[in-house]
Amino acid sequence: MKLKVTLLFLFFFGSSIAQNLVENSSFEAYLECPDVKGYFHDNVINWSCSNYGSADYFNQCSNELAYHNYVGYQQPKTGKAYSGIYTFAPGSYREYIQAELALKLIEKTKYLLTFYVSLADCSSHSINTCLLYTSPSPRDLST
Repeated sequence: MKLKVTLLFLFFFGSSIAQNLVENSSFEAYLECPDVKGYFHDNVINWSCSNYGSADYFNQCSNELAYHNYVGYQQPKTGKAYSGIYTFAPGSYREYIQAELALKLIEKTKYLLTFYVSLADCSSHSINTCLLYTSPSPRDLST
């Protein structure tokens, strides 16, 4: 059975001046309204998938999907869209999403990161840790 954790991402990633460094943090900007699942990569502006995974994009604009994911229904924490990813599935299958920050992080500066995670309604498993990885360049985990 496939396991899916639907992650709702509203990113607030900034220093003490309360600036959001993640552009399109609530996935509102897109090229085409999704009409099928797996329509995240090359569609959600300023975001991509770092592996061959097919992260999902759910948006209120869709008459086909709206907020109905593989294993339930979820409204976004804010706005009209969210991303869904597998964090673990048979064969160690996982999906990752990534975004470039609006500004370069400054060494020895403290930043606050906030994002929201929601376990899909009918998930049979869950994870107990969700990590963030920072890198000076986009990751390519497809190899």
